[in-house]
Amino acid sequence: MSAFRALRKMLFLFGAVYVQAAPEKYVQFAHDYNRLRKLPSNLALGVFSNPATLSDLKGFTFDNDDIKALKNCKPGNCLLQMPEGSIEELQKSVNWSAADVSDEVNQQLQKGALQRLLAYQRDGNRALGVYVDKPNPIDVSKQLSHMVGYSKVLPFYLPDFYHYLLDHPEGKPTNVENSFYWARVKFGLKPTLLGSEQAGLTGAKGSIVRRAAVGRSVSNLQTGLTTIKNTLEASH
Repeated sequence: MSAFRALRKMLFLFGAVYVQAAPEKYVQFAHDYNRLRKLPSNLALGVFSNPATLSDLKGFTFDNDDIKALKNCKPGNCLLQMPEGSIEELQKSVNWSAADVSDEVNQQLQKGALQRLLAYQRDGNRALGVYVDKPNPIDVSKQLSHMVGYSKVLPFYLPDFYHYLLDHPEGKPTNVENSFYWARVKFGLKPTLLGSEQAGLTGAKGSIVRRAAVGRSVSNLQTGLTTIKNTLEASH
């Protein structure tokens, strides 16, 4: 899967590994973006400044398949998972006959991503929008609430943080620091920007794709967790 691409039958993937190191070591590791870039699952990673700028999105790009899909994309029938309005905005802003169409698409993509981030920092989850790539629109804010509340551990043990995730930017706990970054990661069948949800994994063809996507996702997760474990324990 690539940027914003969706397959849409829900798959939840969770992994855990025991690390013989102090919790503070992991917190330090999570803020060390140079080390995070070296994880095998991360193909690219960019950190946003405060305030965020367009230059922070260097390397945040669609691949050729995504660009071809965008050209023929329509609301309700699109291979790219994008917020409502973004599909038509991107299509109208690009000169598709230009020799440098890829550069033009990616410049518009980066501008849109920056605007979306700034809107989220200002307005919270309601700025996440609605995905309209399939006939049934997906409200990202509601989807986030579902995913965050899927396990009862977070609201039980960290209720303030749980409510902050849902009410951002309101109600920030005193011991919480915010940082924003984007990453192109190995996930499923193709690299993906940001986060993603898997769908369209039913039927004969879908079941084959599902097995491949799940298998590769699990393998990439195992590799990533093992790398983190080994890194932290080596510095213990």
